[in-house]
Amino acid sequence: MSHLDEEALAALALGDGRPDDSSHVGACAQCRSELDAFEAAALRVGAASGAGPLLTPPDRVWDAIRADVAAPRAAQPVEPIHAVQASEQRERARASAVEDDLAPRRRRAPAWAMVAAAVGGAVLGAAAVIGGLTLATADAGATVVAEAPLQDLSTETDAGTAVLETREDGTEVLVVDTDFVEPDDAYLEVWLIDESIEGMVSLGHLTGERTEFVLPAGFDASAFPIVDISVEPLDGVPTHSGDSVTRGVLTV
Repeated sequence: MSHLDEEALAALALGDGRPDDSSHVGACAQCRSELDAFEAAALRVGAASGAGPLLTPPDRVWDAIRADVAAPRAAQPVEPIHAVQASEQRERARASAVEDDLAPRRRRAPAWAMVAAAVGGAVLGAAAVIGGLTLATADAGATVVAEAPLQDLSTETDAGTAVLETREDGTEVLVVDTDFVEPDDAYLEVWLIDESIEGMVSLGHLTGERTEFVLPAGFDASAFPIVDISVEPLDGVPTHSGDSVTRGVLTV
């Protein structure tokens, strides 16, 4: 079976695709997966430029997050040992940065570039930033802005860390270090959620035990402190599935 080219996939992601191409995607798992990436990129470009609203997930997502986040934050402050453990994890992550950066990484540069061009010149700046998702390299001069100990929601055990860094060039990067097992017929997606549990932004796919997400210029990460990792089926639906597996809250 032949597959759709990037131009056809980008058109589908923007709602301008041909019916025949849409039918093909419904029957081809590879093209469906590629289209998911195009659609996610288009949504992030729109959010970064202010061109569209934040994603609205099902009510069950908010209910689960409220239950997980509200009680711990209201019941107890962050313990000193908690901060020490997070700091130690961050240092271990930095020590292995060089080795991690040499490991093979999944790259979709042509795909991101195609979607950015289709969206239009008004958001090229934001698209250029998003085009670098998961491709940033570790910067020895990075400053840690905030960090979140991550928890496995099924076992309530430690699941790594998410660290928000500012690089020497002013770029903000969220570095997620966590156990990684790619699910069958699905993928893991990283989200930032606001404190009022009313809005969320997708950063993209988790691709390994260490994944770096470059935030769009001007994005206020402090307004979205909840880091959430969900399992997303290959169904073409861009909103949160409601199946969260890992979560943490960024604190200064």
